[in-house]
Amino acid sequence: AGCPLQMRSVRLWITGTNVVE
Repeated sequence: AGCPLQMRSVRLWITGTNVVE
């Protein structure tokens, strides 16, 4: 991997998008 923090942010962003959809 690279930056676990970034992956967590991406996961949060994906989750937010999924919730909005």
